[in-house]
Amino acid sequence: MRLKLFALITTLTLSFITTAGIITDTSNNSFIDQTSGFEWMDFGVNNTYTYHEVSSLLDMGDEFEGWRIANEDDVAELMTNVF
Repeated sequence: MRLKLFALITTLTLSFITTAGIITDTSNNSFIDQTSGFEWMDFGVNNTYTYHEVSSLLDMGDEFEGWRIANEDDVAELMTNVF
């Protein structure tokens, strides 16, 4: 039982230390993956839109000018860097 508790505490501690060095908050409703250099829109910023609405807004250059939809490799790299 003590070993399991120690393993849990160690894992949680290391995960907090690791993620703290990877992602930095910005004032742009975003965060930056310091390993890849990608700037990611905060999760939830575009929750009121469908995928097609976000795609249209990206193409029109209005609210989401300068952003793009991440591809599978981008997301996999973010998850690798975070965890």
